[in-house]
Amino acid sequence: MTDSNTFSRRDVLRGLGVGGAALFAGVDPVLAAVQRDAPHGDGDHSVAVTDPVEVESFDGTTIVATLYEPDVSDPQPAVLTTHGWGGTRADREPLARFYASHGYVVLAYDSRGFGASGGQVDVDGPNEVGDAQALLTWLAGRENVVTDGEDDPRVAMDGFSYGGGIQLNTAAEDDRIDALIPRWAWHDLAYSNAPNGVLKSGWAGPLFVSGRQNGDLDPQFLQLAGPALQSGQPSEELLAYYRERSPVSKMADITTPTLTISGWHDRLFWVNEALANWSGIRENDVDSRLLLYDGGHDFEGAPSTPVQEEYIQESVLAWLDIHLRDGDGASDLPTVSVYREATDSFESADTFPPEGFETETFALGDTVDAGDAPYFLLGNGTEYANPTLSFDFPVETETEVVGVPRLTLPTWGAGGQANVFAAVQTVDTDGNATVLKDQVAAGSVQNDGPLELDLVAVETTLQAGETLRVTVALRDGELVDVPVPGVGSDLFEESETPEYLYVTADGDATLEVPVRRA
Repeated sequence: MTDSNTFSRRDVLRGLGVGGAALFAGVDPVLAAVQRDAPHGDGDHSVAVTDPVEVESFDGTTIVATLYEPDVSDPQPAVLTTHGWGGTRADREPLARFYASHGYVVLAYDSRGFGASGGQVDVDGPNEVGDAQALLTWLAGRENVVTDGEDDPRVAMDGFSYGGGIQLNTAAEDDRIDALIPRWAWHDLAYSNAPNGVLKSGWAGPLFVSGRQNGDLDPQFLQLAGPALQSGQPSEELLAYYRERSPVSKMADITTPTLTISGWHDRLFWVNEALANWSGIRENDVDSRLLLYDGGHDFEGAPSTPVQEEYIQESVLAWLDIHLRDGDGASDLPTVSVYREATDSFESADTFPPEGFETETFALGDTVDAGDAPYFLLGNGTEYANPTLSFDFPVETETEVVGVPRLTLPTWGAGGQANVFAAVQTVDTDGNATVLKDQVAAGSVQNDGPLELDLVAVETTLQAGETLRVTVALRDGELVDVPVPGVGSDLFEESETPEYLYVTADGDATLEVPVRRA
């Protein structure tokens, strides 16, 4: 399944060379969309803008920023924000003006190595953390910023994607931050780029090229990431590099109140990662809240309704009111907010999945006739093998699904490592199948090992007469309904070998799904 907007790994390899800018000409608009904000309503204050502002970082590097100040005479809390990968501080202007119009002093900056800032891109590593700390100190020196002590501003951080990762990494090192709002952030970059060891090359390639085109990348990152794209297999050194720049390696050190915002449709940083951040910070006895909506690093398949935009705006203001202004917004902000597409509304909860959901185990063997041997040949373009295998479970009453499904599938005959892909689908009464949130999970099996795989977190409501389906394949392009714009259907690296795999739908083959029935 290829088209003019789909890049194979060979395309990516060519893109790593001199002709990369021409090859990925269609990628920049997609990555630019990562930077955009939903429309924000204005507050009661007019905003003064100072640009540029230059701040000297810990190592002498110049970090360039824009300062947004409300027309308020008394000192106010501050918000520090930066952009996504490959972006600039200009991308944060709508968000910065939104907060400033509501009375916050906002500093939006070019992350190191991007835009007008100096230095080299270290993938939200120690250097970027040092930059954020220098900017916190700079804010504390402003007369119109409230402080809680010397060099200690009353401040929150808010940002998307790359601008979300820096929040968590900085908070692990610096307790001066009073509140975080990481949107579309990762938990473990090693998992993000290669979940269960399968390279997500459809994202890794364009992001790598975009970083080279729009920033000055650190040589260590270039030396580690380039070969991974060429081979289709990330090295242990690259995975360690990613983990060092991830909350997964420092969860116990993050003690800043955090409102985690993530999108059901995000195919770069799955909701699973937001769940890990939310629960991990919560275990530190810190105010940790979760908001899930139809957003993320996927644009055509993730419409944002006015209900969602308004809810998020109210939530972030309530969050800052709680932790920066000692307000009473806590009563209006649930621990967990889950957007439900069927009702275009948010369900408030104290847990995830929300109350009333129980994990139900579906036996894949129940979909096989008793007289049939429950053995299947899963193929990858071979003549006698199935390109996909599906297991169907009819729904007799209205059934809600919210949470992380888990698939257990005995396999054999791989003769090596096989990359396997799985998706949960709904099938309507006319037989039309839809991949839930366009999400496909990846795993790998060695020789005769079973596939035990947490699928991507999803939400949906099925009506009586519809069908819940799980489908597996050796190529994720066989499963995708909506390609990522500019990237295509194949997000993951296919196995070099084998071309087929035997699958058993016996008693050990199960799909576990969190459900709530009417």
